[in-house]
Amino acid sequence: MAVHRIVAVVVGGMVWLQMLAHAQLPCDVPSINQLLVYRIEDPSVYPPLSIYMPYDVLLGYVALDSLHRAPRPQGEQQVLALFQRQQTLTDTARKILRVYYAMADYNPILFQSAIMYMRGSANSPWVISSEIGKKLIPTIWKDTLQKQRLYRGLFTSDYILHVRVIDTIEFHTTYTEIVVSAEVLDVIKGQVLVPCGDEGLRQVSLPKPNAIGNLTLSNDPSRCILFSYSPNWFRYVGGDDIDWAFLNETEELGRILVPGTEAIVMLEFGVLCIGDSSVFYSLAPINIKNRPSERTSCGQGIYPVVDGIVQDPMDDFGFGTNLSVEQFKQRLRERIAEIRTW
Repeated sequence: MAVHRIVAVVVGGMVWLQMLAHAQLPCDVPSINQLLVYRIEDPSVYPPLSIYMPYDVLLGYVALDSLHRAPRPQGEQQVLALFQRQQTLTDTARKILRVYYAMADYNPILFQSAIMYMRGSANSPWVISSEIGKKLIPTIWKDTLQKQRLYRGLFTSDYILHVRVIDTIEFHTTYTEIVVSAEVLDVIKGQVLVPCGDEGLRQVSLPKPNAIGNLTLSNDPSRCILFSYSPNWFRYVGGDDIDWAFLNETEELGRILVPGTEAIVMLEFGVLCIGDSSVFYSLAPINIKNRPSERTSCGQGIYPVVDGIVQDPMDDFGFGTNLSVEQFKQRLRERIAEIRTW
């Protein structure tokens, strides 16, 4: 397989990550100014292949390894040039996005560890992966904001879940962080969940377990999820030029996830800092907005369920504004089934 063909596939396995300005080596865990932190170890074997993987997932990891071995920085340059040529949903773009989705859905934890394994490389996937969310999706679906939001949600989320909130705990610094303990009622994307405690996968752990030790967890560890959000996040506006001091309560997200409530959440790993053999992440709802002044239902990937109805008054994805939770999930699954045929 030619290098440019390999690169066309490997980009499909990249998640949209934004490296924070303070990310650095080495990582001092106690200094991370966040209550909920996940540590994901580098893969013990690279590429992390298994004969039990679905074909698209296996193909994606082989392609990631090919990018890692490609001449540097030509491999990265080829990927960026390939993206620039995808002005519509071409056959190449379909294949890229199909593999992208398959890898993240199969095991988001393995996916993160694999793309960050090459973080010191000139052909590192996490360097170019932001192009999918920032440029590829807005370019392909440039005619409608609803489709841009929908496909950003589907492709850049590590998890799409229907959850019931069990408990919350707040952490106050320069802003308020709320850690949510929830029972997973349904998995739409992300088939391997991060563990809620010490029991779980060897590759991922909670380096600050004592900080959230008082949270009540789901009785079933296999159906449990911990994630965080901030009630101070913008609901309708965004951008670095906004003065938080002048926000009124209607512009802030607020405490919309409280014990007993249900919601559809779209979650992504966000890099906090980087260690020698592991990376430290937050897990929080994605940003739904395409531009700072755009108005969406919550601004984030959080859709509360009230009396069985998904609260999406701005019709973020074009599904309608008064759908039952089952109808809303079915719309998502219909789009996912379509992606799998690309």
